[in-house]
Amino acid sequence: YINSSNEKVWEMSDLSREAINNRFIMSCTTLRDGLLPWRLYGDDGKGACIEFEVKGNLKSSTKYYLGYVKYADKNGKIPELDYLKQIVKRIKEDLLLDIRFVLLYVWRHFFKPQGYDYEKEVRLLYINDNSIPPKKWLVAEPYGIVNPFVVLNIDHNFPLKISEIILGPKKAEIDLNASQLEQMKKELGRTFKISTSKVKVYR
Repeated sequence: YINSSNEKVWEMSDLSREAINNRFIMSCTTLRDGLLPWRLYGDDGKGACIEFEVKGNLKSSTKYYLGYVKYADKNGKIPELDYLKQIVKRIKEDLLLDIRFVLLYVWRHFFKPQGYDYEKEVRLLYINDNSIPPKKWLVAEPYGIVNPFVVLNIDHNFPLKISEIILGPKKAEIDLNASQLEQMKKELGRTFKISTSKVKVYR
């Protein structure tokens, strides 16, 4: 966007492609117990919403970055990126130099088209250094693209802590499942809250 590049992943150098495949995103939302996220992302209301709170170790982390997604305007423009684009253009024209904003290799993952602004997305970006945990691979549906993923241990240096689990409005045996989760939580020594959705108009 900033450098007006149309480079495709399959045309990149091996090192660039490896860097991209070592970045992992956990997508969250600020919409709490809402009808739309239940329908789109909560197994049509039969799933659960996991609410997190941020741990103090996030600020000093060099592997995790948490931020709100910035959406383009109705014309497809993002003012912050347009500002940086103008800086790049002026330096190239006036000084005949090419520059890159290094931190954009992190924060470029926090921009999306305007059509997704209903998601109110917050992203946790994890940058893997090929050590722990090892990457695994799967074919991601519905597009059939081979993608890497990592399984992270929430008790080991993870910057978020579960604060509440909300069972969806169409969850089977919702009261029984809530009580079973309370028992599981007690046996595992967990302190998060268990609740059920307040959405009552779900069809």
